[in-house]
Amino acid sequence: AIGGYCKNSLYLCALPGMGLPDAVQMADDFVNQLATRRPETVSIGIAPFPLLAYDKRHTWSNACKALDHGAFLGPGSVIAVDAVSLNISGDRHYHLDEMDYAVAEYSAALELDPNNTNARNSLGVCFAELDDGAAAEAEFKIVTEIDPDEPMAWYNLGMLSRLNGRNEAALAYFKKAYAIQSDFFEIPFQIGRILSEQCRWTEALEYAEKAAELHQGHWSVHSLMGICLATLDRIPEAIRAYTQSVKRNPNNPWDLSALGCLFDA
Repeated sequence: AIGGYCKNSLYLCALPGMGLPDAVQMADDFVNQLATRRPETVSIGIAPFPLLAYDKRHTWSNACKALDHGAFLGPGSVIAVDAVSLNISGDRHYHLDEMDYAVAEYSAALELDPNNTNARNSLGVCFAELDDGAAAEAEFKIVTEIDPDEPMAWYNLGMLSRLNGRNEAALAYFKKAYAIQSDFFEIPFQIGRILSEQCRWTEALEYAEKAAELHQGHWSVHSLMGICLATLDRIPEAIRAYTQSVKRNPNNPWDLSALGCLFDA
């Protein structure tokens, strides 16, 4: 099946008996010929049947998934549905909170490409959202085996460990993620939080300050800096940190109370 966009209109056609390579070649030829005659462009998405466990009626929607994939590449694209197309479709369902559909699409993407780390990481996130921590952890670990330099898999393992109360494991995972990607706010922030809970105040402050450099507008990081600085007896700096937190979240009773105690001191 072929789906095409032209002037915001959607056209669909079936080509019985044509193989996928021939359909792609025909679509390429059509786009190229059109470009020599008119200023308009057409984007074409192609889906074969059979494909995995999809039945015939899904062939049209699979062609549209290929079209959605082509939208990332710009006008005049020709795309045959693949693992990336299904991953994009899974993302759409995930953002609509349709977890079962998202799991199905990510799983289908992995049938086409088992090494697609984006789809596998996203599948793990869906399992976590569905409270299946064991399945989520398994997916994240496979990602780290496929690509040890994928920071989000290490970060997600850290968050999963944190939710399960395994803070030492979480800290190790977060530090692996931070060694790969140091410019993602949540990673140093989570490291700082765990270190503060372990009363390792100087180390916690170091990571809190790194997180603050990445996201000054986040009240929680100023709160974390405040408790570290106050415990280290750096009272004027702690007051400034808590003041920044209260400015951004004025209804936080804990930071208001801490700030009052520091003024009293």
